[in-house]
Amino acid sequence: MLNQGRPVITSPQPPESILILLSVSTLIFAAEDNRIAKVVSVKEYDQGRIAYWEGRVPIYDHRPFYDITLSLGPGKYVVRYESPTGHYPSTWKVGSEIKVRLQGKGKIYLLDGAKDAG
Repeated sequence: MLNQGRPVITSPQPPESILILLSVSTLIFAAEDNRIAKVVSVKEYDQGRIAYWEGRVPIYDHRPFYDITLSLGPGKYVVRYESPTGHYPSTWKVGSEIKVRLQGKGKIYLLDGAKDAG
């Protein structure tokens, strides 16, 4: 095909079956993945984070948070759990198994603590 004396290059269109296959595989990988993880260790930071400094003395915000090490498959992961009230679910003791949800970009949600919030 010529367009004002210049050739026009057209690319072949992919078959519809390939497009459908790609969209189905994208949906499969986008799904949430629930698994069971084992709590390996819990480190409590009861003073919270450093809010500011007065000279060389750190002043903490007193909002506790926890670093929870989980064993999940062949790897270990550290998850940060923040609690403005200081509550830590009793079901998340070292050695216990808890349900977690894996989502894209390294997000891990701990699922078993909601029933213990009280």
